[in-house]
Amino acid sequence: MQRAGPVAGGDDHADHRGLRTLWPRRQLTRDSRAYLDWVNELLQPAGPAPAWTGTDYDLDAAQSPQDFENWVSEHITAGRSARITAGFCWPWESPSTPPLRPEVEISWTGPDGPYTWSRPWNARADETSMDVPGRPYWATDAGGHQQVGCVYTAQGMEYDYNVVIMGHDVVRRGDRWIADPAASHDKPLKGLPAHRYLTYALNAYRVLASRGSKGTRLYSTDPETQVYLQSLLPDGATNQ
Repeated sequence: MQRAGPVAGGDDHADHRGLRTLWPRRQLTRDSRAYLDWVNELLQPAGPAPAWTGTDYDLDAAQSPQDFENWVSEHITAGRSARITAGFCWPWESPSTPPLRPEVEISWTGPDGPYTWSRPWNARADETSMDVPGRPYWATDAGGHQQVGCVYTAQGMEYDYNVVIMGHDVVRRGDRWIADPAASHDKPLKGLPAHRYLTYALNAYRVLASRGSKGTRLYSTDPETQVYLQSLLPDGATNQ
């Protein structure tokens, strides 16, 4: 697989002054204009989003982290590219090079009891080490599916299949999205007023949701938001 060059303007974390250039509005997904339109409606600050009824894009809400990890693994085994991304809602204190700490951690209760899923963020160093791709190659090189990418890593990249984990920084309540900047670990943003943070966060999730060219799985760590996402995807996804 061909290597991509370093991400323009990328840094370990956000540069608050450069947010508009880090989060471009240009969307990379090719195969479904209907999907991009749906994502734009879903991530409007307020108002109802339509149920997904498309047939040319593999869209669904993952039932659990185990569910989306199995989905990614199946695509990797079949020779397709697939990655997991998330909002910046977990610490990122790993050293720049491996071994990386599994800091993105999600706990949930399944039919057989409690579970915990954890994975590291992508490496911050540019060089590949110990079979962990360097940051510029997280989206393209073998092993990248075992780390979680954030918007600063994933922007400008594209792969076949994509998982988007929404954290507690943006949750759905009634007919609108509610922001909680305190749930963010993005230092330049977490001090913003909620209404300003919401604009940046929804844009970040919009960018993440547009990385997969053939399919996406959405998952929220907030149970009420997860129910909302599932309600919009009643048998609407294709199983590609």
